[in-house]
Amino acid sequence: ELPEADPRRKYKGRAVFLGDQVKDQDGNVALFQELGSAPATMSASKIADYHGLLPGNVLMTADVTSAYLQAEITGTKTWVELPPGRWPDAWFRNAPRGGERQAKYRRPVVPLEMALYGHPDAGGIWEQHFDSKVKQFGFNRASEVWNGCYWNPKLKCFLVVYVDDLK
Repeated sequence: ELPEADPRRKYKGRAVFLGDQVKDQDGNVALFQELGSAPATMSASKIADYHGLLPGNVLMTADVTSAYLQAEITGTKTWVELPPGRWPDAWFRNAPRGGERQAKYRRPVVPLEMALYGHPDAGGIWEQHFDSKVKQFGFNRASEVWNGCYWNPKLKCFLVVYVDDLK
């Protein structure tokens, strides 16, 4: 939305794994671990709102930057086909003067290394990753029945996480 010359101008995009189009080496529907995610409930979010409105408390929200891409993919080995616009230069032959670059490969694939939004197991992998990281900062699960809710006794901080949204 900013003028082209503005140094703050940037493009945003999202790479998505098309989980509904995943096939195995024989062309059959691929099977995964089914690491289902269990995000916080609306009730948990409302409790965080209430807690934040109590005298002496503050309510803040934030988004996790590149959430899924922070977590290494585990489980079923997955290979992805990159669109030509994302290929490294080494995948092209040197073009003749003024000519168009020619691809060395027809449909190269690379192993998926990080959880990518849309992968059937990405939600569960991200939740496990986030859980291990937040515990390093003194947070503990606030409830065995309310997923995505954490309490830090030292900071007296209640944290609710819904995928990549923090409250």
